[in-house]
Amino acid sequence: MIFGSKAVSFKIKLILLIAIVSTISIYFTFWLRAKSFETGLETSMYLRAEIVLNVIDYSINYESQLARAQISKYAKQIAQEQQILYVVFFNKHDKLIAFGGDVDLKHIRFKSDNIFHVTNNIYHVYTIIHGNRGEKIGSVAIGFSMESLKSELRKYIVSGIILFTFAIILILIFTYFGLTYFFKPIEQLRDAAICVSKRDFSCKVPVRSKDEIGQIAYQFNQMVDELKTFYTELEEKVEEATHNLKISNKQLEEKTKMLERTNSKLVELDRLKSDFVSMVSHELRTPLTGIIGFAQTMLRLKLGEDQKKQYLEIIDLEGRRLAKLIEDFLDISKIESGSLGLHVTRVRIPDIVEEIISSTIIPAGIKIKKVFDEKFPEIDGDPDKIKQIIINILSNALKYTPAGGSITISGTDQNGDVLISIHDTGQGITKEDIGSIFKKFFRGKDDVTISNKGSGLGLAISKGLVEAHGGNIRVESELGKGSTFTFNLPKVQKKV
Repeated sequence: MIFGSKAVSFKIKLILLIAIVSTISIYFTFWLRAKSFETGLETSMYLRAEIVLNVIDYSINYESQLARAQISKYAKQIAQEQQILYVVFFNKHDKLIAFGGDVDLKHIRFKSDNIFHVTNNIYHVYTIIHGNRGEKIGSVAIGFSMESLKSELRKYIVSGIILFTFAIILILIFTYFGLTYFFKPIEQLRDAAICVSKRDFSCKVPVRSKDEIGQIAYQFNQMVDELKTFYTELEEKVEEATHNLKISNKQLEEKTKMLERTNSKLVELDRLKSDFVSMVSHELRTPLTGIIGFAQTMLRLKLGEDQKKQYLEIIDLEGRRLAKLIEDFLDISKIESGSLGLHVTRVRIPDIVEEIISSTIIPAGIKIKKVFDEKFPEIDGDPDKIKQIIINILSNALKYTPAGGSITISGTDQNGDVLISIHDTGQGITKEDIGSIFKKFFRGKDDVTISNKGSGLGLAISKGLVEAHGGNIRVESELGKGSTFTFNLPKVQKKV
């Protein structure tokens, strides 16, 4: 629920309630006191009338009859008294003897008024005067003014109203300041609660007493501390959960990307498998067709020795080519399964390079250079596998180097490794192909690749053999300026 800024505060409501209760209480108290005062005045008037009558009765009760002259004197004296309007004397036969004051004799009654039921401004009192033997010798009637009674009552009411107003004002003032003092801790509790609702747990309520309010303030502060601890722990858990969620999302993204890459690889592998099957079928069928064809020719026909020799050389060439394909398939299979074994001995790479160059058929117009220091170090390695690495790279270079070009094989000693580079001045490799050059079955789509038969496994095998020795291989190329294949091999093989 939202509280508007114009809502009446609880303190004002309580002040108004106290003011109303106080007003009602003071009003009834004043009303009762006024009634009591009025009754007291009337009783006082009644007693005064009784006293005057008793005095008159006492003064003349020993006379056998009322003396007119004496009674007239009494009448004048009594009529001069304050609040007495008239006095009338009668004989024992209720005949007028004398009177004093302003009196309407026609309305004189031979009985007293009930002071609590006076309907006009005159309180009429009548009494019998007795002789010394108790007989009636006359009577007297006295009229008292009620105006003075009412005047006194009005004064009392006016003063009462003033006192009533002053009392209400004092009650309101003391109530306001008293409630302000007593409500201050509650207002502080309210402000602190609003502060805490805004997640500011630095708000505390001063504990100024040990009463109930003080205990509430203390418990509130304890609650704020616990809320702060709880909220801090909750924020930490939320932050931790958010962090874990981000990590999970990141891992999920990475796994998604990995799955995408894997899926892409699977698609690529599926394509490569199709290409491989097609390529293997073609590559194996070609030499087999040649071998079978020339063998059948030799069996069917009577050939001369020169023709037989020529056909046998072709069969031998195609058989070697078939064996090379099978050997490449076996090597890549061993590399991928981790079952490739190295026969490590001390190897001198310049000698291996020299052996390769001397046994390789080099196309006309292409020069091969060998650049090694005389003190080039021996290394630990498998000589056959190192020879296979260099042959694969060199064969690739010979395919792409045109007549008039050159190939340079060089070696450098680099502390714990030796660095072997094979640079050619061929057509180079495109940026699109350079990232896939070491992948299995990869074959470029240029004219040279299309016109030369191969499995697309040579460079992939070379990479696997280099890594099996603990080295790595890379290629740098620029179209029209040739390519450089570089691989490093450690001088000493680590013992596993």
